Amino acid sequence: MCGDDAAPVDGSVDGGADGGASDSGADAEVDARAPVDAEPSPRDAFVDAPAGDGGPVDGGVAGWRAVPGLPASCDLQYAERPESVLEEIRWAPCPDGSGECEVLSVELGRRVERQIVSFTGYGANGAREPSFLIGEDDGSRLAQLQLVRAEGPSVLAAWRYTSALDNCGLGQVTTSDRELGFEVGLPGNESRLYRTPLAALPAMPESPFATLTVEEQPGAVAIQDMRLSPEAFGVVLQPGGVLWLFDEDTRIRRGGPLEPGVPGAVINDFALVGTRVFWGTGRQIVSAPTLEGPSEAWFEAAEGWFMNSIAADDEFVVWALANDDREGELWAGAVAEAASDFAPERVDRLPSSNPASLGEGLVAVYAVDPDRVLLFDLRGGPTRSWNLPDGWLGATTFVWVNRRDVGLIATRTTVSMATVFRVPLSSFDPL
Repeated sequence: MCGDDAAPVDGSVDGGADGGASDSGADAEVDARAPVDAEPSPRDAFVDAPAGDGGPVDGGVAGWRAVPGLPASCDLQYAERPESVLEEIRWAPCPDGSGECEVLSVELGRRVERQIVSFTGYGANGAREPSFLIGEDDGSRLAQLQLVRAEGPSVLAAWRYTSALDNCGLGQVTTSDRELGFEVGLPGNESRLYRTPLAALPAMPESPFATLTVEEQPGAVAIQDMRLSPEAFGVVLQPGGVLWLFDEDTRIRRGGPLEPGVPGAVINDFALVGTRVFWGTGRQIVSAPTLEGPSEAWFEAAEGWFMNSIAADDEFVVWALANDDREGELWAGAVAEAASDFAPERVDRLPSSNPASLGEGLVAVYAVDPDRVLLFDLRGGPTRSWNLPDGWLGATTFVWVNRRDVGLIATRTTVSMATVFRVPLSSFDPL
């Protein structure tokens, strides 16, 4: 929303501060079930959906309908014509006039008090056709979220709901090149997990892929991160640091005390490559060859260092370490069949303890003083850097990284307004 003095509802964009050891981007996410600081709005903030049957909600241009299969008390809705939800969405020239980047510009076509809830890169970092979530709040409790494909850009899907603890809401969301995965949170802390091809959007799936009951995530426990591969689907729960992993035939809880050989709470970051799973626990990287396979430690950091983030694809495993002095190290290794074949190497010392994002053999890390993006090439190319325009701060996690361009969240320092920057690799300078 370039040029608009709009503030995030929950201050969720990280504004360039160093990431915490167990916080790999979670603070930049929308918790759809958490109320915002506003007076409650009545349930008729928009016309109620008929008993969660997927029927029409209103006659508006967007064609809002109830998400199918939810309880009658839920007012979570999706748009049949999501391209009509926003008046305009486009890539605009870099704000400093340099021509080195583009920024996402959105016109809502209506008056709202707070235009941005957050811009969040929920997608697979290495996606060639990345997508990400944007959202806004009308100043009461009516939240609206759009899934945007970077190419174009174009709106693939849109949801809206009243944000309240006694209502359903959209929780975690993740994407790959071909699929969307998302959580619908029900009152009482039940989570329904869905996956659907991007090509099937804007229609919503009729039934969840998996469900987590109240007993499986009691009290304050909630899903903090989500990943999907063509073969599997996974979430991490915090506090407690455990994974739930699913495929068509498997439903298994892993991590923490369930892994006696490699004990320790799972950090928010984990990775799925097919049915192989990687996760971090304290000072270790742990991997299992399948969702149910035996786990083993692939790496253990030196004393005083702890796991900050982990990412993996078919080619590399990448992780960032941090210490109590907020220093960082970047490590990587080629994917192997077993720990005995894995050869980890330190890539470089990092100027801050921020997480690392992987895509197509490139690793992006956000650094400060000055605010910039560092780009490391695991295939042997030079390390490169790009400085943000004056007056902007970046978040510590990236929307996407590939060999065409890099997408990152950035915030204006004067008005706390967030947007997405798209930076071509040609704009990065070799170090």
